[in-house]
Amino acid sequence: MYFGNIYPYFTEEEIRTALLRQINTYNLIFLMPVFNEAWDSKFWRDKGYDGATFIQDKTHPSIDAFLHDWGYRIYGGNKYDDYVFYKLQKILKDKAKRNYVGVRLGGFVLRMKNRMKGKNGSSTDNLKAVYNYLKAL
Repeated sequence: MYFGNIYPYFTEEEIRTALLRQINTYNLIFLMPVFNEAWDSKFWRDKGYDGATFIQDKTHPSIDAFLHDWGYRIYGGNKYDDYVFYKLQKILKDKAKRNYVGVRLGGFVLRMKNRMKGKNGSSTDNLKAVYNYLKAL
C-alpha cells in the first residue's frame, strides 16, 4: 500500500524504514514503544499524515512530526505531544524554540477544534513515558 497523498510513490514499509533509520541514527531507542503504538494505529490511512504543517522541514518523513501528527489526529493532542516534538526537534534539527512556539500557538486552535469533535486529549502511557524521559534529560 502506498503512503497517502504526501508520499504517493513510497510504500508504507519504505516510510517505516526511513523513520526507524532516523531512530537508530540518533540513538532514540527510547521512542520504540510509542513509535510502535503510533505505527500500529495506521492513523494516516483515515486521518492523514502531512509532516510539519506550518514549518519548513529539512528531513521528511521525520519521527518528530510523525509522532506529533499521530497524537493530534488520534486523541486530540496536548502538552505532552508538543513537548516531545520540541525535544526531538532539538535533537534532530535547528530552530526548535521557534517551532515549539508555533506548535503551542497553532496547536491551541487544533486542540480546541479536536475537543469540539469529542477527542479528549488524553495521551497514551507510552507517550507520557517518553515525555518523562525527555524531561529528565
